[in-house]
Amino acid sequence: MKLKRREFLRGAVMTAAGAALDCLPLPVYAIKRGFYSPVRIVIGSDAAANTRKAIDMLGGMEKFVKPGQKVFIKPNCISTNQPESAVNTNPAVVAEIVRLCRKAGASEILYMGHDQSRVWESNGIGNAFYAYGGKIVDANSREQYLPVKLPRGLILRETMMVKELLEADVFINIPIAKHHAGTQLTFCLKNYMGLVWDRLIMHRTDIHQAIADLATARPADLAVIDATRMLLTNGPSGPGTVRVENTIIASPDMLAADAVTASLFKVEPGSVRHIKAAYDLGLGEIDEREMQVERLVLE
Repeated sequence: MKLKRREFLRGAVMTAAGAALDCLPLPVYAIKRGFYSPVRIVIGSDAAANTRKAIDMLGGMEKFVKPGQKVFIKPNCISTNQPESAVNTNPAVVAEIVRLCRKAGASEILYMGHDQSRVWESNGIGNAFYAYGGKIVDANSREQYLPVKLPRGLILRETMMVKELLEADVFINIPIAKHHAGTQLTFCLKNYMGLVWDRLIMHRTDIHQAIADLATARPADLAVIDATRMLLTNGPSGPGTVRVENTIIASPDMLAADAVTASLFKVEPGSVRHIKAAYDLGLGEIDEREMQVERLVLE
């Protein structure tokens, strides 16, 4: 019998019978080799319009979010910096995604992570959620996380993740495109580190493999990367060199989205160690020749 997403995720959370987890089948949403991952790239002066069009080109938000479903959205939200700094996801992108989820009939739209309220109240991301009935809550208490095994992980075999993420029907990953001093680049995969209780353990081992291992817990259903402005140096917190790219990259294959975004930095995706590690785990595609890439420039 084919597992429903929520049934699988509940089964993945460690219980007294957690030892049996290694026997579970791979998640039904794991991307397999040979799948021509659709990637949509939209360039234009309006970040919200770019976001809306990129998702429309994938079939619309209704393809990903059904009426009554709970949606978990993960932006980059690490500082009080304004969009010009290219440190946090552009609030206009966040607001448009929340709006589209609400229009598609989502019953709940939520983000929880280590970020504190003073951060999102200042950088505009909080208002982006509130404007369309979304909710954003800090998750700085251990009780807000659940233990989960990572049977496919090579280094990280278990962790504790935000409970609401594990129970959500839909996960939308919306990072900003930027440089990172520790991992070279930070897009969808690196964005997972804001969703686990103990991030330091990842720094005490091979962080690249650990990032890839972590992504096996709950691959995103939709990735939307904000490359409206890209932080080219001194990431993740800046200040650094910012390039205006006016670009949105969207895909149901978050690894393909990461790979295409790496090319905007003139970096070969396979040379970014956590991207290559995720590819080796079968989490998606990194060869653009194996993708269905469509580019559109808006007036």
